[in-house]
Amino acid sequence: MQYLVAQQGLCKNGYVGSSAAGNQGANMRWDALFADLQAEAAAMRQDDFEHGVAEVIALEWSRVLLADRLRAHRGQELDIKLHGGETLTLEMTAAGTDWVSGLARGCQWLIPGAAMQMISGLTRRAEVERSQVRRRLTITSPLRALADAGAQVAVHGEAGILVQGRLLGAGRDFLDVRAHAQVRLSTVPLSVITAVRSVRS
Repeated sequence: MQYLVAQQGLCKNGYVGSSAAGNQGANMRWDALFADLQAEAAAMRQDDFEHGVAEVIALEWSRVLLADRLRAHRGQELDIKLHGGETLTLEMTAAGTDWVSGLARGCQWLIPGAAMQMISGLTRRAEVERSQVRRRLTITSPLRALADAGAQVAVHGEAGILVQGRLLGAGRDFLDVRAHAQVRLSTVPLSVITAVRSVRS
């Protein structure tokens, strides 16, 4: 009996094994099983990490404004389709809270954000405006700067040019233009404007 037990082998926990080779094979299978479990746990940790990162990115992206996207593309060309069907290939120079400006067709353009129907050429980059003051600058700010400079402009609507002449000023929701050789002012609601374009004097 002692010989039989010694031949079969006695495990440390008191269980009898069939042979040393059998024990080695079982140990190898257990090692492989444990390795699989460790790999699975590592993969789960990686999945949890990536899921957490994705949630953070999604949260941050949910706070991004169109103006932030546009601001990150200054100096680049974008195709902007306006309400009314006109499409401009605009070289971006600046972007505000509700406007964008740039060069197209040899002229300077100022486009209200509400007039843009679709934009082609943006990447997934964004640039948040850090200045509280600049974030508050709506389209009336560049319009008033143009008026102070006595700029000659063409004001566009969905059907084409609404009025062309000297920009005299901009209120909260309108602008005034004095057309060439006209005494009377032309007042245009900002809500109907699709673009303000520079005109060579």
